[in-house]
Amino acid sequence: MDQHEDELKQKLQDLQKQLGKKQMFEEAVASIRSLLHQFYPSASPSLRKSFFTVISRVATILKTRYTSPGFWSAGQGLFLEAEQLVSESSEREHLRTCIARAREQLSEIDNQPEESAQNRRSQGYLFEGHLTWTKSLRSLSGWFSQI
Repeated sequence: MDQHEDELKQKLQDLQKQLGKKQMFEEAVASIRSLLHQFYPSASPSLRKSFFTVISRVATILKTRYTSPGFWSAGQGLFLEAEQLVSESSEREHLRTCIARAREQLSEIDNQPEESAQNRRSQGYLFEGHLTWTKSLRSLSGWFSQI
């Protein structure tokens, strides 16, 4: 294995770490997709395995942590790109499952009843964690009033 492949593997590992940070997820997926397109066709079996490991991690994170349509859309693009490039049938089958799950998630989001969207808007929470943040502010204001 040459130094170039070692550097690519390190870059993939770094990108895999970035996937765990919500604000960096979509950018990391875009970078993985770019590297996949650029280097996968001529990659060694070892580097191909590294790509597949990172792509599988994207799928796991989407299933377990991130539900926003933007995340699923980014993942779907990566899965579609990878499906066109992989040669191993088990990997291709796994990617097809990931693509189907992404399409399912995105169609569920698109097909939610309008009433449900209205309810979410009228709940009064602006973003994920807003309730926790609001409670923290209330407890701080109580603390300041005691001073």
